[in-house]
Amino acid sequence: MKHTLPAVFIALLLALSGLATTRPAVANDLVVSVDTPEVTVSTRPADRRFIKLPALKYEFTVSARCDAGLSPAALSLSIADTRVTLSAEELSSGPPVRLFISIPESQLAPVTVDSFCVHDADNDANDNGRKVRISALLSAQVSLLCENEMTKEMTYASQSLDVTVACELPAEQETYSID
Repeated sequence: MKHTLPAVFIALLLALSGLATTRPAVANDLVVSVDTPEVTVSTRPADRRFIKLPALKYEFTVSARCDAGLSPAALSLSIADTRVTLSAEELSSGPPVRLFISIPESQLAPVTVDSFCVHDADNDANDNGRKVRISALLSAQVSLLCENEMTKEMTYASQSLDVTVACELPAEQETYSID
């Protein structure tokens, strides 16, 4: 009886190490970067805990690359209920791709920021900061569809979205600098 264990073992090791695969060494690649928008809100009464944000406008730079032998067929970016999709023709100019997306106020939940932009009886507006950055307020999902005549592959990326909120001072509280 002939033992084939070493041959089976070697084939298994090669398969697990990736050396026996027929896939190219370069994988689909999706890199997303985004600018943080700044919005302004009015002062609020001290007893009002939530801040309602206005529409947010984000600018994305997306670098999308498909495996050798595959071509980009579509790129989709989703935030809340807002979605932008680019076709293969729109992606043909090559990476990076710039996308602009506006999230309407109706898709944004009110946020709580303690002691920010509060108007109370003791002073006209709280002086504890005129701007605050809210991290991970939303999340963007980006997908890249790569295809050829034989196959389709989807690559996903997710990006947390921040926003900077500035407090609008009442007209009588505005300060001016003299140059």
